[in-house]
Amino acid sequence: MTEINFKSMLKEIEPIVVPAYLDQYSSRPYFFNSHKMKAGNYAIEIDGSYYFTGSGGITGTIALNILDLSGNYIHITNKQYRELKLIVAKNIVTNGE
Repeated sequence: MTEINFKSMLKEIEPIVVPAYLDQYSSRPYFFNSHKMKAGNYAIEIDGSYYFTGSGGITGTIALNILDLSGNYIHITNKQYRELKLIVAKNIVTNGE
């Protein structure tokens, strides 16, 4: 199993922009489909769906995996997973269209 410096990786997460459209009459879902978020020498793979809430945010369900440069999955603890999920959510930016 590959070891990583988890705290360092979290600091290197680069935000992503996702399409979320202000339409209070629609809850049209958008899908991540293994979208990758860069985090230093790692990639965070995001699966799941979300939709624009109409009140300034997005809501949905996501699942995450961490991959190294060779595409190998990195194991993290449940506590680390919860922390990662919060940081990833804070780094998903809507384009506001």
